[in-house]
Amino acid sequence: MYQSKKIRFHIPAAKIVIAVGVGVMVVAAYILFQSKYVPPAKELLAWSEPRQITKGIEVGSVHFLSDGKLLFTGNDSIYVINTEGTDMRTLFYFEQSERQGSGQRSGFYDEQGEEQGSAKPGSYNLDKILNKSNFKVLAKPGSYFEGLRRANMSPDMKKIVFDNDLDIFIVNSDGSEFKPIANDKDIFEFAISFTPDGKAITFVTIDDVNFTYGIWIMDSEGNNKRNLRLSNDVIFRHPRQSPDGTQISYFSVGKGEKPTIFVMDKDGMKSIALTNPDVDEASRQASWSPDGKQFVYSSKKSGNFDIWIMDVDGRNKMQMTSIPGDEAKPVWSPDSKSISFVCSDCFGTIGSDLYIISRK
Repeated sequence: MYQSKKIRFHIPAAKIVIAVGVGVMVVAAYILFQSKYVPPAKELLAWSEPRQITKGIEVGSVHFLSDGKLLFTGNDSIYVINTEGTDMRTLFYFEQSERQGSGQRSGFYDEQGEEQGSAKPGSYNLDKILNKSNFKVLAKPGSYFEGLRRANMSPDMKKIVFDNDLDIFIVNSDGSEFKPIANDKDIFEFAISFTPDGKAITFVTIDDVNFTYGIWIMDSEGNNKRNLRLSNDVIFRHPRQSPDGTQISYFSVGKGEKPTIFVMDKDGMKSIALTNPDVDEASRQASWSPDGKQFVYSSKKSGNFDIWIMDVDGRNKMQMTSIPGDEAKPVWSPDSKSISFVCSDCFGTIGSDLYIISRK
């Protein structure tokens, strides 16, 4: 009868330490790879290289129109341009004059989670609207206004809503019926966007008295304002309703934290994080694809802010650009064939200009 023998392996302690050390290095390398991941070139072969559209304009916001052209803001003006970078027209121009007093704004922090110590923006008197052949008169002289920041046109292209980091205004695309629709003196109202059906406008607020931050929705005339989310701890930015109207995406950031993208039900409930700041770094400014299946957004995962896309559930993240500089505020074209974005200090230039990538 045979008896089994116990076989004992004597492994020196030094070799165990080495093996454990190698394992730790492999895990660390994997984590680093994940955080700095750049997709294989073959994944991007279907897309063109970034192409510059504007030059010398400090672009503030960008929005694709339903006819495929781009509406954007910069230099206190609202412009329209085609995706080839030609036929640029100035819709509205604001000439500002004497700056009036400013109030103190403290205790707030910006999109990077850093403390803001700056004063509340002052106010300007709108002394004159330039009425040249390619300009439209927007308001009467003496109107109250502060530097233009963002603009968004309704899907039927009949109205333009815009903000100045203080209040929200609306005007017909022919320049008529210019009026404020959200201008509470103690509340900053901004970051506007029409809903896909054009019936409502989403925006965010900073309450300068109660030190609260909110996401709101109102009808296109400024009535029926309804709060969707309110916080004392984090700021909200860039609310965008999904094409089917059932969800709203946004990003938020707390003091000392990194921006994170969320999606919530249209009533403000069931908010879910789509990015993880520990893996994806700072992520912000998500915009829905026309079919509602993907987001395009700006992420710092690869070192500086680049353009990325992901599925609406946060999976399958893929880097789309890798330009020296910071890329932000991406938007899909209505046919899903192009993505336009703002690039700051890119390719050795100074300033913020519009760029575009397109499917080949």
